[in-house]
Amino acid sequence: MVYIGHYPNIPFDIPRNWIWVELGKIGRWQSGSTPNRLNKAYYGGNIPWLKTGDLNDGYITHIPEYITEKALNETSVKLNPIGSVLIAMYGATIGKIGILTFAATTNQACCACDVFEGIEKEYLFYFLLSHKEEFIKFMVDSGVLTFGDFTLKSGRKAPYFINCGNYKTGEQLAKLGGFYADCIADNKIPVETLFGPAYKGIPLAVSAVIALATKYGIDVSYCFDRKEAKDHGEGGMFVGKKLADGEKVIIIDDVMTSGKALRESMPKLKSAADVNVTGMVITVDRMEKALDTDLSAVEQAYKDFGVKVYSIVNINDIIKAIQDGVVEGKEYLDKMLEYRAAYGVDHE
Repeated sequence: MVYIGHYPNIPFDIPRNWIWVELGKIGRWQSGSTPNRLNKAYYGGNIPWLKTGDLNDGYITHIPEYITEKALNETSVKLNPIGSVLIAMYGATIGKIGILTFAATTNQACCACDVFEGIEKEYLFYFLLSHKEEFIKFMVDSGVLTFGDFTLKSGRKAPYFINCGNYKTGEQLAKLGGFYADCIADNKIPVETLFGPAYKGIPLAVSAVIALATKYGIDVSYCFDRKEAKDHGEGGMFVGKKLADGEKVIIIDDVMTSGKALRESMPKLKSAADVNVTGMVITVDRMEKALDTDLSAVEQAYKDFGVKVYSIVNINDIIKAIQDGVVEGKEYLDKMLEYRAAYGVDHE
C-alpha cells in the first residue's frame, strides 16, 4: 500500500491507483487576519474580506465587507484565488465551509486551501462536508444524540439531548477517538498531554490519545483528575502524566453548555503546574447563550481564560443534517429552529 504522510496504520484499503495523502499535501493552506479596525484607511476598499459567519456550506457569491489595497499590503491578510476551499477553524461557526467564486481575503478564524493542479476543489469540499455528517449519524446510531422533550440543568426545555455516556462499546470509543484526533490534527492544536476531566472526560481523553498515536503517529500523554485527592500510595489529584511548567495541554470533554468543566479544570491544572492550555475539544457546540450573558459558553471560555474551544460539529450542523435527511428527526425540526431562535448565538 502506498501512502503519503506519517500514518502508521491505513484506515481502509483503496484502489491500487489511489494514494493516501494528508490534507496539507493537496494544496496551499493559509489563514487570514483582521486589519486594525481603528485604521479607517484599511476598510471600505474593493477587496472582499470574508468572516467565518459568511461561510454557507456552499459556493460563496456574496461577501458584505471590503478592505483596501493598503490593508493588503501593510497587514498579514492574504488574497485567496477563485476556487479556494474555505473552512472555519474555531468559534461559533467552526467547521462551516465554502468555495470562493471570486478572489477574497479572510479573517484569522478561516483557513483557505488553494488546491494543486489535478485536485478537484469540489472533492475536497464534499469530503470536508461529509465528515461532519458522518459524525452526526454516528451520534444518532450510538444513541448519544436523541430528539424529544428534555429539561436541561439550566431549566430550559430542549427538543434534543446529547449524552456521551451512551458511548459504551470498544468500537464506539475507537471511532469517537478518531473524530477527536481528526479535530486536533486538522486544527493543528499544539499538544503534549490530553486532560480528561473526571468522570466523563476520562474515556474520551483515553480514546483520543490512542487515536492520535494509531491514526496520526502522534504519541502524546494523557492524565485525568480525581474528585478527591488521594492521601496514600502515589497520592495527589491527578492520574497519568505528571504535569510540568509550560506543558501544552488540551482539555477533552463531551458537550459545553455552561462551561462548568473548563472553569473547574483550569484551577486544578494550574495548581499542578503552570501549564499552557492550548485548547479544549468537544463533540458538539450547542451555540447557546448562558443564563447571565449573551455570549455562548464557548465565547465566554475564550473571554475568561483565553482558551479556544474546538468542536467536531455544532448545532447548526445537526439542524442541517436533519433538513438534508442525513438523520431522522424532521418532526422535531420546527422545535429545533424555535429553540435556536430563542437561545442561540451566532457570533463569529
